[in-house]
Amino acid sequence: MRKLRRQPTRDPARIQRSPQAERRLRLRKLLSLLHSPARLQTQGPPSGSSASLTVSKPASDGSAGIASEMGLLNRASREVQHYIEAFADLTADETRTMQSFDDHGLAAKERSTQSAFVVYRLRNDPRDVVEYREVISIDGHEVKGHAARAAKLWREVAAAHSPQEEVRRITADSERYDIGLAETGFTLFEGLPLRARCAGDFIFREVRKEMASERPVRVFAYRQVRPCDAVAYHFDLPGQFADSPLLQAGELALDAETGQIVREERNVYVGNLDKNPTRVAHIAMSYGESRFGILVPNTIVMETFLPREGVNGMTMGFQKYARMLQTYGPFSRFEVTVGEKISAPVH
Repeated sequence: MRKLRRQPTRDPARIQRSPQAERRLRLRKLLSLLHSPARLQTQGPPSGSSASLTVSKPASDGSAGIASEMGLLNRASREVQHYIEAFADLTADETRTMQSFDDHGLAAKERSTQSAFVVYRLRNDPRDVVEYREVISIDGHEVKGHAARAAKLWREVAAAHSPQEEVRRITADSERYDIGLAETGFTLFEGLPLRARCAGDFIFREVRKEMASERPVRVFAYRQVRPCDAVAYHFDLPGQFADSPLLQAGELALDAETGQIVREERNVYVGNLDKNPTRVAHIAMSYGESRFGILVPNTIVMETFLPREGVNGMTMGFQKYARMLQTYGPFSRFEVTVGEKISAPVH
C-alpha cells in the first residue's frame, strides 16, 4: 500500500499555496499513481559507455596540452552520462515563446505558453524518459480544463501497453499548441557530441578560456565527421537535398574544474561541412545550478531555416522559418523509493 509522506503542517485552513505549488502537488499525486517503484531503479551506465574523443590539433603547449584537453573532455563525457541518469522525475515551470516567419523573414505568428514541465520516466521502460508539458496558459489566458485533461492523459498513459504508446500519447498532448516547429526532448539531449552513443563521431578543438558566472570555463569547438542517430531532425527540404547528410558543428563551454556543460551552441547543416554547407537549424542551451549534482537547463533557443522558393521553383536561399525560446524556473524532484513512499518535491 502506497503512503504519501508529507512534512508536518499547521491548520490546513491557514495554509495558502501558490498556483505553482498547487500544480506541483497535483502532478505529484498523478505521477504517484503511475509509477511502480520496482521499475524506477536507475541503471548504471552500460559497459564501454565512455566516449572516444579526438582532439583535432595540438594545444600550444604540446603533449601536456593535449593531455589536459583530453582529460577534461573525458571528464565532460562522464558528466554527460551522469546528467542522462540524474535528469529524470523532475518538474519545473516552463515558458515557451514561439514565432513563425513569412517569406520575407518577418514574424507572421507569435504565441507564448506557460506550462508545468515534467521529465517523466516511462513505466514500460524505466531506462528512458520523455518530456511532458501541461499547458496552463496561452498568451496570458488560462487554458480551460487543463487539469482535467492532464488527469485524463495520465489515466491513458497508465493503461499504455508499450513505451512507444506512452511516448506517442505524451508527446502529442505536449505539442498540441506548438507553432512553427514541433520540438520535444532537447532538455534530455545535453552534450550530444560527448554522448557515448556518438563516440568517435565528432572532433574537438579548444578555442579559448573565459569566465561564466564567476566560474572558469574552457570552450571547445566541435564538428561532426560521421552520422550519429542519438537525435533525429526532420526538415521539409527540397528534393535536391534528399541525399545530403545532416551534420552538426558548434561550441561547448565546459566548467574547467568539473567538466559540466555550462553552455552549448549547436548548428545543424545540410551537406558536407567542408564544402560550404547550408545551415538549417541553430540551437543554444545554457545551464545553471541545481540541488541534484548536475547543472540543469536555464534557457533553450531553437531556430530553423528553410529555403525560399523563386518564381521558377528554384531555391533562392535559406531564411529563418521558426524560432522558439524556452525558459525554466527552479527544478523539483518527485522522489520515489523502493519502499513505495512518495515524498514532497525537493526544491
